Amino acid sequence: MGIQFDVLEQGDVFRAPVSTPSSVAGPRCVIGRDGNVVCTFNAQSKLGINDFVPMITHGDSQGRNFSAATPIWPELREKYSIFSNVSRGRNAELFLFGTRTKIDQPGETYWSDHTKGLKANEFIWSSSRDDGRSFSPPTAFPLPYPGSAEVPGALLVTRAGRWIGPYSPYNLMDGSAKVQTERVIAVISDDAGRSWKPSVMIRFDEPQSVGAEAWVCELSDGRLLATAWHADMSDQKRVFPNKYAMSRDCGDTWSTTRSTGIIANTTALLSLSDNRALFITVRRRDDAGIWLSVVKPTDGDFGVLSDQCIWSAAQSTQSGGQANHSNWTDFTFGEPAAIALADGSLLLVFWYLNATHTGVKSMRLRMKD
Repeated sequence: MGIQFDVLEQGDVFRAPVSTPSSVAGPRCVIGRDGNVVCTFNAQSKLGINDFVPMITHGDSQGRNFSAATPIWPELREKYSIFSNVSRGRNAELFLFGTRTKIDQPGETYWSDHTKGLKANEFIWSSSRDDGRSFSPPTAFPLPYPGSAEVPGALLVTRAGRWIGPYSPYNLMDGSAKVQTERVIAVISDDAGRSWKPSVMIRFDEPQSVGAEAWVCELSDGRLLATAWHADMSDQKRVFPNKYAMSRDCGDTWSTTRSTGIIANTTALLSLSDNRALFITVRRRDDAGIWLSVVKPTDGDFGVLSDQCIWSAAQSTQSGGQANHSNWTDFTFGEPAAIALADGSLLLVFWYLNATHTGVKSMRLRMKD
């Protein structure tokens, strides 16, 4: 029968009327020191508005019974729009990694359809030693190249202690810089965030294309796997499969970029046993929903072992229109991520938006080999 995922239960990490806030993004989970699930996400007044507020909530060991969500840095919410992703490092230390964008005017957007660019931003990171009940003030550092950064992936802390954060470079919203968008980059720190260096992970051959929703994980043998949505930024409506690359030297160099063979949007990764990974994608065209693929990648082949839709969407966009990259403010669900729980099951989370509610949905799954 092959590899299959069974749904054990479903629930909500967070659920609210669309007015409080009207959308959420980037839900990510980790296991805390006490064995319970910690979940973060980013609340905003509306998709595309420059007012992200990182939120945190705590559940039990099975990913149930989450507490009321609270802002991580309430004192910063009127000064900066902060998009962050939680991950776990060594010794159960938690990290937040993402970007902050200055808020110049309430209700402003951070995206320009004309330049296909983001408002200028910078990286931030933060840490917690008490399961996220408090985080250090965000430490900011600049981008290594001109442009702005899209950072939906969590910080990877390798078993050797190296910090690796993936990002996709974008044009600036005001069009003031020439940006090489046809690549996905990692920022790397070997001194606990005091200094950073860039490493290009994925390169796209097609001009006027861009990466998005990039992720990186460490396989059981120490190799790194990076994936990204490959999106068209021209007016040609080109459709590309997701791309991947691998590193055998902890991110210093990367293999030739290759196709995953899967056409999807968001990508996320979870390392599994036997040099396998769970490749989590959003598909918004045929068979729209959240898909799980078990892969065993090499430098030359993505090695898809299974491919299963685990959650089906009633519709991909609020308007019923096309679900292209350029229409991302119209999406109704996205940005899934998963963690392994102590009992061997998996917890999958993703955001959703419908006519009445927004929130973070959870699914507990069992993988059968």
